[in-house]
This record gives sequence, C-alpha cells and structure tokens, in this order.
Amino acid sequence: MKKIIIIIFSFLLSSCSNIKVQDYLYPISIGIDYNNSKYQIYMQLVSYSKISKKENESSFDESYEMIILNSEGNTIFDALTKLQNITKDNISTAHIRSFIIGESLIKNNSNYIEIIRAFFDNNYLRSNLNIFSTKSILDIYKASRIIDNTPYSNEINEPSTFRYLKPINYLHFLKSVYDNRCVYLPYIIVDKDSSSYVDDGEIKENYIIEINGAYFIYNNTFKYFNNEQLIGNFYFIKKENARLEIKDKLYVDIKELKHTISYNNKIIFNIKLKKPTFYIYNINYEEAKNLIKEKIKKEIYFTYNECYNEIDIFNLNDYKNRYNLNNEFDINIEIKNATINYSSRIK
Repeated sequence: MKKIIIIIFSFLLSSCSNIKVQDYLYPISIGIDYNNSKYQIYMQLVSYSKISKKENESSFDESYEMIILNSEGNTIFDALTKLQNITKDNISTAHIRSFIIGESLIKNNSNYIEIIRAFFDNNYLRSNLNIFSTKSILDIYKASRIIDNTPYSNEINEPSTFRYLKPINYLHFLKSVYDNRCVYLPYIIVDKDSSSYVDDGEIKENYIIEINGAYFIYNNTFKYFNNEQLIGNFYFIKKENARLEIKDKLYVDIKELKHTISYNNKIIFNIKLKKPTFYIYNINYEEAKNLIKEKIKKEIYFTYNECYNEIDIFNLNDYKNRYNLNNEFDINIEIKNATINYSSRIK
C-alpha cells in the first residue's frame, strides 16, 4: 500500500545559495484554502535525497514515498514563516507543476482573486502553472502519486486527457479576470478507476484525479457547473482523435474537431469535423450525418440553457456588446472529407 507522511506545520518558501541539491525539498504542487477565518497552506512534495536513499539503501523506510505539508495562520504570511525553525531542509519552488485553490476560499473570502495573485507574486511561482479548485486539497494530495506515478497519471501533475474542460494556467486565468471576461477554475475530484493494480502481491484499488466541472468566475460572480451541465462545451475545445456516439446507430472518429465564432446580426458557432470516419449500422450516410448534427446542436443548446442565465460561460457578451448583436445564436456544422464504413453491428 502506498504510504503517506502528513506533516502539519508552517513553512517559508525560500531559496539559499551554497546549498546542496540533496538538502532541498521539492514541492510538486501547492494549495491554499480558507476555513474558520484562517488560511491553510498545503504542499505535496518529494525529497530527492530520500529518493537517493531509497535507491541505494535496502533499509530505506517506505513510508517516505509521499510527504504532505500542511499549515495554517491568521494571515498567509503567518502560515509561511515557521518552516525554517522546524526543518533543516530548504524548499525549492522550481518543480511545482500545479496550484490548487480550495473552494472554501472562493466561497468565504471575497478577496480570493487578490489573495491568489499576491501568493504567486510574493513566492515567485511560475505563471504557467496549471491551477485547479477542489473541495479538499488534502484528499487530492493523498490520492495522487508522485514518485510512483503509474499506472495512471493525475490531472494535477500530468494533465493529459480532458473532455469538457481543459486545464488552465495561472497567466491565462489572471488575464481573463482583468480583461473582465468569464474564466473558469477546473474542479478536480478523487475517483476510483474501474481497474486495479498489484502492489506487494495484493490487488489494490486505483484512485485517480480527474476534472469534474469548474467554478466559472465573472466580475464578482462565481458559479459551479458539473460535467453533465457542460456537455456542450465538448465542441469548444480543439481536439484530435475525438469520438461521438449515438447508441445502436453509429459512432464517429474525428481526426480533428475545432470551432470558430462569426457573426451576422447574431453569433454563429462554426463547428468543424475534419476527416471523420463514420461507422454506421442500419442507416445511410445522410441519416447518420443529420443525427450527428442534431446531437451537437442539442448538447450545445443544453449547456447554453443550463448556464447562460447564471453566468456568461461562452463570453458571448463580448460579441453582443461590441457589435450590437441580438441575443440569438446559430450553430453551423461542417463535415469535411468523411470516410464511411457500414457495419453489421455497432460495438
């Protein structure tokens, strides 16, 4: 079983010259939350000195596979100042890959945007870090792997697959906020994968981290939508090798899926399916093509109706206000260079 050490103290993000690499702790992710009027800071990290020991000493304690640091204080500075008094190891931020924001910070502290910005600025965090939101940062860190990052990667460390929302980096997030555009924080959860793996001769359940919706933020408004509500957003993320299915009738493998937005008195969403392969059962190609178009339109309209009255997740007001457009929109679907395969059954 994977073992975890959780250390509860305060720490200071610092760097110091003339210190050997093996004297550093290397966080791979950092998180901030706010509960009971106190700030919580979390770090998920690995010490390369411990990895070296693990490789060279048979007596290495396996419990050091993962280390999670947790601290709290009345201010963020309070929560960042006590590490050097507790541990001899210095902390390097050079390898941090992700930043996680607890939803309690968003809900309970109206200054959360400025807090996030100040945290990045004061601690010299890279602007291209992927940022996420979640209910429990600790649960995320306990479920995700660092040293042993197999058999599955995790969204916080190796974002590789996404369906309705893709990861977003801090610079894109901040720019959208200050341009008064709607922006989202992907919401990550711990989920049990359907497969398992072998560890020390025993079958273990495999837990993974995945994106399940997002907090959408616009001015002083925020709203959470889950994946089911965001089903239409699938068509607004450029994808390669995407698949669409209609049960018992057909599925379509799309070489490239992309979209553009145009306008002519109203907004027009242009959805392009490039080099799709249609696998069809018991219908002809024209019927199959119409079914796919109906599916795309239905799902986009569903997400629009679920979300738009709450918050402008598509940033349509950018176009409406700039070009004096009406409140309607159209969907234009283009299918280019299709290949058709007829089958006796659909898998």
